Amino acid sequence: MAKHRELASAGTASLDRARGKEPEWSFVICLASLVFVILGSLFVMAFVKIRTLENSRLKTEESIRVLLKQCDPETMASQLSALGRTLRAAESQACVCPPGPKGDWGPRGERGRRGPEGRRGKDGEKGEKGNQGSRGVDGVQGPPGIDGPRGSMGIPGFPGSPGQQGDIGPQGLPGEPGPAGLRGPRGPSGHRGIPGVNSEGDGMFFSTNDVIHARGIPDNEVTGLSTLGNHGVLDSWEVTISSDSYQMGEDGNVTITRDGCYFIYTNVLFYDSGPYYGATTNINGETFLRCIGSRGSSRHVGFGPCYTSGVAEMSAGDQISIVGDFPMRNVDMRPETTYFGIIRLR
Repeated sequence: MAKHRELASAGTASLDRARGKEPEWSFVICLASLVFVILGSLFVMAFVKIRTLENSRLKTEESIRVLLKQCDPETMASQLSALGRTLRAAESQACVCPPGPKGDWGPRGERGRRGPEGRRGKDGEKGEKGNQGSRGVDGVQGPPGIDGPRGSMGIPGFPGSPGQQGDIGPQGLPGEPGPAGLRGPRGPSGHRGIPGVNSEGDGMFFSTNDVIHARGIPDNEVTGLSTLGNHGVLDSWEVTISSDSYQMGEDGNVTITRDGCYFIYTNVLFYDSGPYYGATTNINGETFLRCIGSRGSSRHVGFGPCYTSGVAEMSAGDQISIVGDFPMRNVDMRPETTYFGIIRLR
């Protein structure tokens, strides 16, 4: 029993001694933990600073490469300025030391080049209208412009009052007549055909199929007028009815291709202020029919109709032409006013 008491007392004493040393070990552990935390923080800060400097170095090298490629002084200046700001920002972020005192202002740098013009801003509100200024000095008249295209023809105006008639000039000397050509021998007459039918039962018989009718073509489609040339020949015709017995030439002459007796009629309507007007129907250049008209003492512009008709015996090759007796006169060449025709009677 005594031995057990000794062992119990010895254990109690050991426990008391252990309880007395417990505060000392807790302090040591706390101190070690604080040192470990401080070292870890310093290590992390050093690692962050190294990575920041490495990134700044890489950005600097990349910016230098871009500047060397661009080779633009203005662009290089702006890039270097941005690079300096980037480095200062990196240093300020990486540095853990407290900032030093502010230094003195450095000398003012040279003024940089003018930057590119910016975009135009939005238009402001329109201000009130100012007073009208005085008229400026008239400028020098510019050179005339290029003529524009010709406009369409307008509606013809009313004929003006005729002017005073000039004196009649002296008549020119007649030209020498040319030598007459030899007329060929007349061929034998053909067999006479069966007489045509006459509706009245008497008079002259003829075939209505052997006919030519030509009507005028005006130079001016609006007024219907044509001006005769120096020779007064009417040569602008449109053939509306024709048979094989006639040939219309470009000169306005009609050539007969068959012998026979022909009825010839012409109508020409003049429009001018001359005191006289007239037209002649020629066969082979010789006068066959002639119409002469007079307006009397009137000097106003007016119409002058001229109609002639007759019967002539003609041979193949004979030519018929219509000529105005007074050259350079106006003729109403509309198809219903100026025309001529030939009908073979037998």
